[in-house]
Amino acid sequence: LYPNICIEYEQLNIIILKCIKMSNWSVVVTVKADPELIDVFIQHYLKLGASEMFIYLDDPADRYIQDLYSDNSQIDIQVCDEAFWNIDYKFKNLDFVGRPDGVEDRQSHNVIHALTKTKVKWLACVDIDEFIYSERKISRILDSIPDNIFSLRIKPFEAIYLNHAPLTYQDVFATPYFKHHTKRSDVFFWNEVYPEGLIHKAGLFGHVSGKCFFRADEPLKWPGLHNFNPIDITLKTNYIVEDFKLLHFEALTVHFFIQKTLNRINKNFNVKYLDGPSVRRLENLKDRYNKGGEKGLSEAYKLMHVIDSENLKKGCDLYLIDRIDMHTVGNFDKRILITTHHTALVYNDLTEQCELAALSEELEPHLSFVQVAYDFDQKVCYLFVEKFNNVIYLYTDKRGRLVAYPFKKAMFFKLELHDIINYQISIAYENGQYFTATPKGEFKLGAKEVKAWEIFNISLI
Repeated sequence: LYPNICIEYEQLNIIILKCIKMSNWSVVVTVKADPELIDVFIQHYLKLGASEMFIYLDDPADRYIQDLYSDNSQIDIQVCDEAFWNIDYKFKNLDFVGRPDGVEDRQSHNVIHALTKTKVKWLACVDIDEFIYSERKISRILDSIPDNIFSLRIKPFEAIYLNHAPLTYQDVFATPYFKHHTKRSDVFFWNEVYPEGLIHKAGLFGHVSGKCFFRADEPLKWPGLHNFNPIDITLKTNYIVEDFKLLHFEALTVHFFIQKTLNRINKNFNVKYLDGPSVRRLENLKDRYNKGGEKGLSEAYKLMHVIDSENLKKGCDLYLIDRIDMHTVGNFDKRILITTHHTALVYNDLTEQCELAALSEELEPHLSFVQVAYDFDQKVCYLFVEKFNNVIYLYTDKRGRLVAYPFKKAMFFKLELHDIINYQISIAYENGQYFTATPKGEFKLGAKEVKAWEIFNISLI
């Protein structure tokens, strides 16, 4: 399996590699919400497989919530009272001591506070209305991430409701429809849906940057709610894992939306870094409230977050809206493979190289599926196989073949996307040569331009 390494197969398990086991990951949230919403949030992440949850109660009056989970060792609840904020934790990443006015600054502080307590490898900072979703097991995906990637981008999918506004949390989390920008962005379509003044960002009213997982075992340069930066600048950041989706229930119920909007209008809740479109939209909502009171805000909710059947179908057909059942998280143990019409890329232990073999769920013992982890935004990817309960990354040798070495860091290849709807790609080395398939089933570098033999599919199997 490893060229130039004399080792028997039964000894491979002692090599220190990425062992595929339950990954340690946690979430951090700073929250001011009612117990029902907090419990929905907690139950979702426990089901998803979080090892720990760090919950910071932004309002000391909510300290009673701490007692509701006192018997669960996975849940760490911190009351952010005067005593908590009066402690100088000597965090070098922050330039303030005491309770900051901006909620974003309090969130940044609490992430660093959680880092001093956590025992996990990966951490995600989210809001109470943000629910990470993945069809595949998050723990398995995180265990396949090489050591030269520091953080993983999770793109937002914003909830939308068909025909009727949700009145309860049960209604909120029952919707299967989510707007997003992952395949394409279409301002013109959404301008036809939303009235002037309710300013959107190509259909989204919440943030468009998403959130991320970042390594808790690497020194952090500074915290951020959307971007986390390591001291080690050689590490890749914001690598997109398309399996991960951030389901953003930006408005929740009509009642929640009204209270949230009034808190922002009256500056009871200071969002220090609110983006320009959101600031201008807030002015429009303020005018609606001054003219129609809470009824005016209720009508605004319906205009912003409820969609009719005709526009829903158009949005789905334009790849702007996806149907997602958030209750099926982690149910699929599948792989992302490189395929052609009838073949898949595999690694052959006997020849110590990659080849294209007939696509089948069951392979001969000496063959392993080659899996691909791609980032369409950064236009890069890396390749790996799973063997003997380890993740093994693939590299090119001097002859342009893919070979396996026992390193914890991956080799990145250039990725060209030809069709984002059907997931058709080409893969190239830094010298500009492309991987090509041959009629004999070979897979190697050598092509100087992209033709039919250099285009492959990405398939979830």
